[in-house]
Amino acid sequence: MDRSSAGKGNQHIELQKQLSSSVDPEPTSLPTGQKYLDPVSQKSSTTSLESRSLLSPAIAALEEWKRQGFVDHEWSVLHSEQRIPETSLTEEYAFECFKAPIEKTCIRLDNRDNSPCIHANYVSLQETDSATAMRFILTQAPSPGTLPDFLEMLYTKAENLIVLDDTYHIYPDRINTSIHVSGKTIECRWVKNDTGETFIEMTNTETKEIKQLSVNLDLTWEDHKAPDLDKLKTLTKKAQDYEEQASSKGTFTVIHCFGGFGRAGSLAARTKLSRMIQAGLVANNDELLRALSMITQLGKAQRGSAFISQPEQFQAVYISAAEELALYQRSKPDEESCIIL
Repeated sequence: MDRSSAGKGNQHIELQKQLSSSVDPEPTSLPTGQKYLDPVSQKSSTTSLESRSLLSPAIAALEEWKRQGFVDHEWSVLHSEQRIPETSLTEEYAFECFKAPIEKTCIRLDNRDNSPCIHANYVSLQETDSATAMRFILTQAPSPGTLPDFLEMLYTKAENLIVLDDTYHIYPDRINTSIHVSGKTIECRWVKNDTGETFIEMTNTETKEIKQLSVNLDLTWEDHKAPDLDKLKTLTKKAQDYEEQASSKGTFTVIHCFGGFGRAGSLAARTKLSRMIQAGLVANNDELLRALSMITQLGKAQRGSAFISQPEQFQAVYISAAEELALYQRSKPDEESCIIL
């Protein structure tokens, strides 16, 4: 297949030109020479997306991507990626090397290029600096062996945490431990206040300085499955609130499921779409599908090819965002009927 044809009809790139400055630490684009696949302008001539149901455009996009060879049967993008070599990951992370994170955006705890990576990435879902860039870190679920690194990342980089998987039974008991960060001892404690809010409290034993990270723990979304749409709506609102808090302080919102790709990626993409809708950057369902296509491909370039790991997750994100777009458009005042006094 001629890969250059995949980028035909890049009208959705115009969305980027409407955006302003960003807090994204290091924007990451698609690999050199790789263009976006536009599922709307590339649609089959035998099918009109506009005439199909809300779900059908997403299905048609997936069918078209596979027909063109842009994704394989496992829903992985077939462009070359700069993945992290197995030798660059510590032993505790090696089991996930079949889904190794992208090297350019990986988390290195001491911020040195030659230091080992942990299985986590900065994910902005934006190619250029923009006000709609997200301050997310996507990571795998902490195991007993990787928990110290995970907690150090939270202490040094995060404002809050969204948990979508607890396979290793880390929460809450294993959180009650101590870690060492730059020669300091940090005591970590799981705290739930009278109103039901949950935090990880991290105390510097020398200075007694306390850092509290808000935690949203939701284990109802099954691995490799599409989310319940009501649940996705609730999670998206929480992710929006968390990300805005993190952005205002120059820190990050951490999201993890089991691998940090499918469910975490779906929630990150859905939150990004919500920001674009509320900024008035998406006018109709065709533009929404283009935006989701762009976001998905950027997520795969920034986190790894398994970002939004299931077609059903892609469809659920699209349907949920289309419902929000419809509500947003109905709530906008009719400009023609407004009278300025």
